[in-house]
Amino acid sequence: MVSHKQFLQREIERFTEQIKYLIPSPREFPKLHGIDIYGTTKYLNEVSGGDHIIFIDFNKRYDLEARITDAETKNIKDKLELNRTKAGILIADASGHGITDGLVVAQLHQAFLTGASYELDQFGEITGNLFEKINTRFYNSSSTSDFITMLYGEISEKGIIKFLSAAHPLPLVFCSEHDHIVPPNEYNISVSQPTGFIPSKHAVDIKKNYNPVGFKEKYEINELKLPGESGIFILYTDGLSEHFEDSFEKEIEIILKKSKKFSSKTIYNRIEKRIYDLKDPEDDISYVVVKIVK
Repeated sequence: MVSHKQFLQREIERFTEQIKYLIPSPREFPKLHGIDIYGTTKYLNEVSGGDHIIFIDFNKRYDLEARITDAETKNIKDKLELNRTKAGILIADASGHGITDGLVVAQLHQAFLTGASYELDQFGEITGNLFEKINTRFYNSSSTSDFITMLYGEISEKGIIKFLSAAHPLPLVFCSEHDHIVPPNEYNISVSQPTGFIPSKHAVDIKKNYNPVGFKEKYEINELKLPGESGIFILYTDGLSEHFEDSFEKEIEIILKKSKKFSSKTIYNRIEKRIYDLKDPEDDISYVVVKIVK
């Protein structure tokens, strides 16, 4: 007869096995003309945690040709066609870094990919409205301590990233021509509340007599362009920035100066080496390197 302890242990093993299927594999890294992308998560417990990355290679993940054929309007057809020249990256960080936080990001994983497929069918693109629905759904189905910071961005072959941020760290923008990180205050960036923290102001299912602490304004889409012919974006969770503490941007800038001519994977590996040269991480760490290679 299986004991209660054995049953729990088996369930934990099954859960951690399922989580492995949510971790991006190298074959999922998007392929774009002139853009080199590489990134993954280093979990604190080596199994799962609160960080998560989803890559969207629209050409590989979806049958764009079939969707274009079935699209009802020219506007939708044009938007579907545009997906051929861009890739999506979602990077998220739950409020903890334990195995149970892996469940939270697993829910986000399924909600996002299900919603993304629907949005492509209906609108020809992934819109901010999907994230409004995800935000309210998480607010309604999780505790006040279970929220997620998240950034979803789409990279074009022109080196432009359009993104929304749910209280997530902004991308680092490195100018290869002048060997420096461009300060974020040079851009007019909108950052919203964490996902699941408060409901969206315009959610139609919020009852009139419902009085939460407050409402979240709509997500706004920001735009950044990689400077020059070989600029670099770094998308990351706060596990990376907090690991380097006050020297974060300086450390990354030094690595990028010395590595800007190499592949995104090599840059990723050099950042990883510097992470462990300093000390063992105390949190999950995720980051993605996006580089122009024209």
